[in-house]
Amino acid sequence: MASASDVPGRYDIVLDGHGYVLLDALTPNIPFRTHRAIYTFSPTFLERTNIQGSYGDNQQDFWMTLSQKDWSEGEGQAHFRSSDQDSARKFWASSAIDVASIPGLVYNRVGVTQITPAGVSYAGCGCGAKIGIDTHAYVSLDTATHNLHTVDSTGTDTTVGAHGSGVPNQWGMCNDSVNVYIAGATRITKWTGAAFSSFSATANAGSLAYLNNALYSCDGSTLNTYDGTGTKTTLFTWKDATNTALTALGQAAKLVPFGGKLLIFFPYLYDGPELWVYDGIAPSRLAVLPDSMYGFDCEVVDGIVFMSGTIYGRAASSAEGHIPCIYYYANGNIGELWRDSATTKGFGLNGKGNPTLGNFGGRLLWSVNYAASISSGSGVHNIREYDPGTGAISVVASLTSNPSKTTTTVQRFSVTPSSVIATIDLGSGTGDQLVFYPGSNTATGAFITSSLFDFDSALTKTFRSAKVETLGGSSGFDIYYALNDLTGTYTLLQASATSGTEYTFPTNTQGRSISLKIVLNGTTLQRYYVRSAPALQSFRTREYILDMTGAPEDAPRLLRDGSPDPTLPHDAVANLVASASSATPISITDRLGTFTGIIEPDKSEIYEMHAQREILAKSGSYVAKITVREV
Repeated sequence: MASASDVPGRYDIVLDGHGYVLLDALTPNIPFRTHRAIYTFSPTFLERTNIQGSYGDNQQDFWMTLSQKDWSEGEGQAHFRSSDQDSARKFWASSAIDVASIPGLVYNRVGVTQITPAGVSYAGCGCGAKIGIDTHAYVSLDTATHNLHTVDSTGTDTTVGAHGSGVPNQWGMCNDSVNVYIAGATRITKWTGAAFSSFSATANAGSLAYLNNALYSCDGSTLNTYDGTGTKTTLFTWKDATNTALTALGQAAKLVPFGGKLLIFFPYLYDGPELWVYDGIAPSRLAVLPDSMYGFDCEVVDGIVFMSGTIYGRAASSAEGHIPCIYYYANGNIGELWRDSATTKGFGLNGKGNPTLGNFGGRLLWSVNYAASISSGSGVHNIREYDPGTGAISVVASLTSNPSKTTTTVQRFSVTPSSVIATIDLGSGTGDQLVFYPGSNTATGAFITSSLFDFDSALTKTFRSAKVETLGGSSGFDIYYALNDLTGTYTLLQASATSGTEYTFPTNTQGRSISLKIVLNGTTLQRYYVRSAPALQSFRTREYILDMTGAPEDAPRLLRDGSPDPTLPHDAVANLVASASSATPISITDRLGTFTGIIEPDKSEIYEMHAQREILAKSGSYVAKITVREV
């Protein structure tokens, strides 16, 4: 067997372990004419993904370009597809931006104010409420004194005093536009705006709601109503087949007014999270969510019922395997609005990781607030928004909080006409606060991160430049980029960039796809644009004229080192035919190196020069013209 080391000392060519020499005699009147070998390269070509216009296989004088000018369908899309109208309006992630108010523009939102009331050591928060069109939101705190706090339109916190209900119940706070009612471990307390008084002696009444001139409560087993003196009447009791009252698992059932009816959302009842409705006569079940889900909160926006919780997800450990999600109920149909795409986990029934819901300005708000693992306090902390009009999901604000990793977190949005007060991470430990939105300043660090742009091609590309245009040509934004990955580190391309200026990526910036991150710094985004070129590949092609003449007994063909060729011409031809018929690529070595390729049968010919007429058993002489191509 011949090897690559035999070239050029002994052979001119080694094909599939067999050595050959090139024809020395050049005769112009034969098909191979005046050359012994031709060393060429194939034309550069693209995979046949795009075959129209300048994307043809043999064309290379073009740029791949892509721009995006509409983000109104929201975040959560990993890969951009320009031919898909929905895909062209989505992006990957964001913070403190508004993409839904005017489609085609990305606004920098106002900021949030994170408040830690002086002198208060949080142990948890019951819930929140407001009185009428008052600009004050009321928050009941589970502290040693069980104080009631107000937060006004400037974000100023004021302690009202101890409400007397003891530890507040989950969702145990509401208002009737005149008074605030607080359900707790000892009673239901009424706050008139000036003084506290006992409204009902009912302990642990659970969730409260005001509807149709009456106060309602649900403790997870019974639905109750109260007359003007605070006297309780039980309307319905949930029981099993043995007539034993049921108790909802996890968080308490929540009451939500729904037009003139009352919704009762159970985090887990008979078959999973359940949505019931009370129409003034009797409760009836509307919908059942997946039994792999633990429910948490319920809210109504534009007549659509949204229900949050965590659903079993991707983790190997069941303790950390619940992913935050939101379902909706509309016109008798159930669907999933959102499921967290992060690999971090929620915590099931104990409250952490469960999105708290709110309705502000006809848009659904929810908190994304959970630790990365049970053993870690770090994680994801932000407030997101869903616009029912456009379907856009975006991040209102990122929070700088660090939740306790062991204590149940109880959360609530309290909404006034001009503001939202969110109780976030109110467990033991550091980072407990109220969040007031909107704050007085423009949000800092507002950004939008694009989906991955691969130009609808899996080819490796050389990325040339990026350009960003803003409303009014304003400048001062920052441009970052990342290759092939949305979760890694983004590299700064240009700080304090100028609108409409094309910025060049560093030399040899290559990858299959690219994502842009634009930090707005108060600007309004209109468009971004990326330019790249495919990293085109070419392959070696060769044409060899092989000399297989002579027979060792009478006229042996001499090799390049002067030794006789040990292979009979007929055997050499047989080896060549076998190599050309190989189902797998073969190794090819010539004077310019070794590569893996194939012999192209339709472009190869074998010529029989003459036979050994004297001894017919002996092989004749042959010349072959073969074409090979690297693969």
